[in-house]
Amino acid sequence: MDAVLKDLRFAARSLRKQPGFTLLATLTLAIGIGASTAMFTIVNAVLLRPLEYRDPERLVVVREISPTGRGFGATSPANYTDWREQSRSFSALAAAYDRPINLTGGGEPEEILARLTTENYFDTLGARAYLGRTYSPREEGAIVISHRLWQRRFAGDPGAIGRTVTINDRVRTIVGVMPADFRSVGARPDAWIPVQLDPEWPGRYLTVTGRLRPGASVEQADEEVAAIERRLAAESPQFNTNWTVDVVPLREQVVGTARPALLVLLGAVGLLLLIACANVANLLLGRAAARRTEIAVRLSLGATRARIGRQVLTESLLLAAVAGVVGVLIAVWGTDALVTLLPADIALPRLDEVRVDGRVLGFALLVCMLTGILFGTAPAIVGSAVNLAQDTREGMRGTTAGRTRVRSALVVAEVALALVLLAGAGLLGRSLQQLLRVDTGLRTDRVLTMRVTMTAARYEKEAELRAFMNRLMSRMQSLPGVRAAGAEMYLPLTGLKIGHSFTRDDRPRPGPGGELATDIRVVAGDPFRAFGIPVLRGRPFNARDHERAPNVFVVNEELVRRYFSDGDPIGKRISFDWDGPVTGEIVGVVGSVREMGPKEPPSPAIYRPYAQMPMTQMTMALATQRDPLTVARAATAAVREIDPDQPVADVQTLERLVDNTVAQPRIILYVLAGFAAVALLLAALGLYGIVSYSVTQRQREIGVRVALGAQRRDVLRPILREGMALTAVGLVLGVAGALAATRLMQSLLFGVDPADPLTFAGVSIFLAAIALAASYIPARRATRLDPVAALRAD
Repeated sequence: MDAVLKDLRFAARSLRKQPGFTLLATLTLAIGIGASTAMFTIVNAVLLRPLEYRDPERLVVVREISPTGRGFGATSPANYTDWREQSRSFSALAAAYDRPINLTGGGEPEEILARLTTENYFDTLGARAYLGRTYSPREEGAIVISHRLWQRRFAGDPGAIGRTVTINDRVRTIVGVMPADFRSVGARPDAWIPVQLDPEWPGRYLTVTGRLRPGASVEQADEEVAAIERRLAAESPQFNTNWTVDVVPLREQVVGTARPALLVLLGAVGLLLLIACANVANLLLGRAAARRTEIAVRLSLGATRARIGRQVLTESLLLAAVAGVVGVLIAVWGTDALVTLLPADIALPRLDEVRVDGRVLGFALLVCMLTGILFGTAPAIVGSAVNLAQDTREGMRGTTAGRTRVRSALVVAEVALALVLLAGAGLLGRSLQQLLRVDTGLRTDRVLTMRVTMTAARYEKEAELRAFMNRLMSRMQSLPGVRAAGAEMYLPLTGLKIGHSFTRDDRPRPGPGGELATDIRVVAGDPFRAFGIPVLRGRPFNARDHERAPNVFVVNEELVRRYFSDGDPIGKRISFDWDGPVTGEIVGVVGSVREMGPKEPPSPAIYRPYAQMPMTQMTMALATQRDPLTVARAATAAVREIDPDQPVADVQTLERLVDNTVAQPRIILYVLAGFAAVALLLAALGLYGIVSYSVTQRQREIGVRVALGAQRRDVLRPILREGMALTAVGLVLGVAGALAATRLMQSLLFGVDPADPLTFAGVSIFLAAIALAASYIPARRATRLDPVAALRAD
């Protein structure tokens, strides 16, 4: 122990004597350790930390998949009931669906997201209330609120339990507040309300969560539910033919598409840490070379080579420990900044759970120890392998070939790893560029959107809904600066839609599973102008398409392409079931919109006028002549003029909505580009260091050549050749490594091949240019050497 303390004191004195070296090495390592710890903090929260439920590994989600493979994973009340009654792999199955609801009374009217659940929902998850309780079986009029809503609406008052609130014009009693870290599957609800499901209600809209029985596996449950699904297809072919089902762990459902992105970033930050270690190892090798006379003297006085190696390794570990402390501070600041900048649950799930905990600190400690050993091993070996006879002889330059080879190999590795990161960032950059070029089918500039949800209790009759929407559209159209006002049930690009099937009246009715799939979209006002959707043929809806007029439809171009390739659809009649048979004529064709986002192709769609199919939820779109946010206050006031208790929600521009659809790839690009920039800087510094070291070692040779009349280019060329030779080897190895690594990114790319030659050529040329600049600076300094001073110094 005494020897260890002596080594530590000596290492501290040694590092203190060279503050410039110590500062540079510490910052280099701290950046690598900080970035690694910050990335692990996010990975830990999203992928590794258990969900806040009882026995979370037994929780699964049961999803139905449509015949097209593009279903939402939702199921119908009838199928859920059959699964619950017939399955034996589950100890419990709960169902839920989300719906915006209006909270009024005791303040400004507010729209909140509610999750309507079966009574066993919380018991299935194994979740308990933070305050109060969850609802009991068959309990009517209860509501459980989120910790977030409790803090915002009730200022965290424990007396909120037992108070009543008005939800959709119905009084409910708050029975519980959920914990702040309680996470539901999917969106983040503000409240939970018990609901009694009607097995006869058509449509698939339920999310089903199950708890496996002890001893039951996910595979067994999947096989069992699949068998039940096949029986249902035989019993109800019109509804279930060609539908399949799968059972997935709840964690997988929560994490979604974030796993490959986070693993790519974690791998990238690992490469950055290796580059930082190589850079510091290079610095230590240079320092060991400068101290070879000192080490030789210590050996001559009786120190063993193992003792010298241990001392050098102790310095490395001490340096890593100091860098680790700074790195953890960088990680804490970096993760806080990243979480603040990211849109909640859009770029990554579970961001609200990101924090530095014991596991993260343990990871940081492990990284510090491993990096200290990693970058300290080579200097320790080389430092202890001193030639005693040569290095104690004053003025004698012992051979440095071994040290130079090690340092050159480290620089080659830095260049190769930097190229891998640059290639990844380049591919993501091109992918994002392709995404932004995708025509979503909308005109997004200067369009304001906002949602209104009318309650069935207040607007009991369809005539009341029509009257409200007519007044609203008329009022919005008259606002100053508004060019066009329209509304659609679900906002485009959000992925929300009503899937349905229809038939052509001029064709025989298809058998089960052969129906024509489409989306049903209800619109009001002047929606196509407001959203910038072009009318390609026929006409849009107008005031003559009222509730007493014959049913009319507008279809999109994708529906025409799929189902009317035999001729013009204008004037053709189609039918579908919606609370009874609905038959009408197609009067127009409009452009297709990528409802699921820019990565997904557009779906066939049938538009219906609001007057003929009134709905309680609509999203308005106001095309404006100036900044749309300047109209927001007037638009909200107009809604309140019509109905003072009507909340307005999700006020945002259409441009922001489009930005949110590419939030995840953009954030991944920014983070990876940041790692690549740091890696590029470290690789350039490493190359600069090795070339500078070479110039120093060859100072006498250069002086002699200049004295004999060598020209500037004669001195410059061999030095640059040396630097670029190392770069060329690094580039070759880097391209090979990048070709292998970027294939793991395929799921993150859009419209770009993982081996895209343009990207690889571009980043290689860029890295070579940076390497040339890093080599040129010391080479240029060599051309300015005074031959007399160089020979005298020797």
